[in-house]
Amino acid sequence: MVIVVAIFGALVTLTVAQVFMRYVVGHAFMWGDELMRVLLIWGVLLAGGLAFYYHRHLALDYLLVKLPPLPRKIVETAIWLSIILIGCFFVYHGSILASNNMVQKLPTLHFSMFYVQIALPVSACLWIIFSVNNIYCLLTGKTLTPLHEDDQIAPEKEG
Repeated sequence: MVIVVAIFGALVTLTVAQVFMRYVVGHAFMWGDELMRVLLIWGVLLAGGLAFYYHRHLALDYLLVKLPPLPRKIVETAIWLSIILIGCFFVYHGSILASNNMVQKLPTLHFSMFYVQIALPVSACLWIIFSVNNIYCLLTGKTLTPLHEDDQIAPEKEG
């Protein structure tokens, strides 16, 4: 979470600096737009992984919550297994894509596109880890206790 907050803090700071430089000074940073895109990609994908951890991702669960406990557990397990399979697909193909573009450089920042494109497999690894954890908690009846104890971030209790 600290990394995501730092990324979005840097993104906001850079955006304000870029607007100031463009409209007040008259000359924007040449590399600013490109760095903002890289930060946005990493920030959104890592925040998506955190959404899985804190159960804050988009979910259509109206019918799911109406199911009896056993069918609900089966459907939830199938959903998490599907997410794991999709995550494995993204890890595999995202890694291939990133490694194939290792020699391609960003025009103004002059670093490899690998560092931009590896964000998807890294994020998908988080999906897989948190989905496995959610299946474990679901099947054992244990409740997921986030590392962060803030009530505004912790998942809502059912009941």
